[in-house]
Order: sequence, then structure tokens, then C-alpha cells
Amino acid sequence: MDAINARNPLAGGIFEPMAPVDEDLQQTVDEIRDDSLFEVGTVHAWSFPPQQAEAAAHQAWERMASVFTDTEMKMLEGLFYASAINGTERDASVDFSNPEFAYRAHVTRMRRELENTRSQIKPGDYIQRHMLLEAFEAALGEAGAN
Repeated sequence: MDAINARNPLAGGIFEPMAPVDEDLQQTVDEIRDDSLFEVGTVHAWSFPPQQAEAAAHQAWERMASVFTDTEMKMLEGLFYASAINGTERDASVDFSNPEFAYRAHVTRMRRELENTRSQIKPGDYIQRHMLLEAFEAALGEAGAN
């Protein structure tokens, strides 16, 4: 009897025996049973600012995180994620991981784009986004960011 059927109380009864299981799958099943932690491929995640960003960008972000809620910080991170995707489609110069990236100039562009799309955004959302970008721009300036 294979390892899976040995643990299956229904095996050998009125049910058909289970087909043999691939050893890698069996190892994963055993790991899940042991500690509930297992690996599935390679994970790719996005975070802002990236590790390679200039120190001033990290200092500004930490300053923001000390003042704003996690939800607000996730919203701000989402604005940068969207700008990276949209910016990459239009302009190859959006590379947050470049230590020479001009964060303050980018935030100024983001604020201008927000203003241009104001009529398409709910007033409360516009106010919140504007406030977050304005505060981050100020924090970048205080930290001496590009």
C-alpha cells in the first residue's frame, strides 16, 4: 500500500485504491501536514520604495509611515505601482530601483496627472490621493531626495 493510501482510512474499503502519487507531490503533502509551510515556485513581489532606491527615498517613506495609517500607505504604494506600470508604457524613465531616480520630480508629475484626471475621480479619493502625494513630496524634500 502506498504512503497516501496508508493514511487514507477509506482505502481498501468500498472505495478504489488511489493511484500512485508523484514523490514531489507526496513530499509537499507531508510538509503541509508537518508545519503548514511549503514552497510553491518562485514568488515575485513588488514593494515601494525598492531596496535599491536612494536612502533619502527610504527616509521619506519611513517618515510617512510614522504619520499615516497602513491603509493610507498601501494606497500611496498603489499609486506608485500604477505610475510604474503606466509610466513604463509611456516612458522608460520610470525606474524606481535606479539610485539616481528623481523621486521628487516624479511625484510632481503624479500630482499633475492627478489634477488632470480630477473630474474622473470621486472627490474623497481625489482629496486623499492629493494629500498623500503632497505629504510624500514634502517628506522627500526634507530628506534631501532627488
